[in-house]
Amino acid sequence: MKYSRTPASQGFQYPQYCHYPGTVYYKPGGFYTFYSDSIQNPAVRDWPKTDLRYRYNWYSQTFGLGATTILLKKFSDGVTTTAGGNDYPMYRYADVLLFYAESVAQADGAPNADAMEKLNMVHRRAYGKKPTVPDAAIDFKLADYPTKQAFIDLVVKERGYETVGEAKRWYELKRLGIAQQVIKAVKGKDMAARHLLWPIPVSELNYNKAIDPVKDQNPGY
Repeated sequence: MKYSRTPASQGFQYPQYCHYPGTVYYKPGGFYTFYSDSIQNPAVRDWPKTDLRYRYNWYSQTFGLGATTILLKKFSDGVTTTAGGNDYPMYRYADVLLFYAESVAQADGAPNADAMEKLNMVHRRAYGKKPTVPDAAIDFKLADYPTKQAFIDLVVKERGYETVGEAKRWYELKRLGIAQQVIKAVKGKDMAARHLLWPIPVSELNYNKAIDPVKDQNPGY
């Protein structure tokens, strides 16, 4: 998605929500609403620090929530007074590789060497290695993830690291039916089923006689 610094009305607003005023990542500052905690959030805490994506995506910034608060720097812009001019990548080659790896396991009921290779291509790049050259020190091994579920869990973890901050995670967790499980593990909160789907509108229930307003309504409504 293309954006432009001028006119300002066509600027990229996302950096405003990511950054603290005065940082080198977006000097005009913003609302710093996309933050996490490097210790209290287990997904971030357990992220291997040798993974280059960790340093690329996060920076430490205190603003009253504790010394371990971190902000997202993936979408940064060195402008001083104008709107952000970054382009927003809806899908990248890494997305294609990870979708392919998962799709193989979903379709065949188990991963194969090709699916693992596509996953490893993304993983190698994250550690500064050439994506197409096998590296025994970095590569995941098919023998360690032979089942469909074990492999997809690995893909989900890798995709989380790769696409953090790109507004894709929530949809993936819902698609795989693990949103409530992950929210419980990370936040310690029980998420109601009604938060997974919007209700079917009353107007639709009133005029579409093929829908039973009791039996067909989404859970929790």
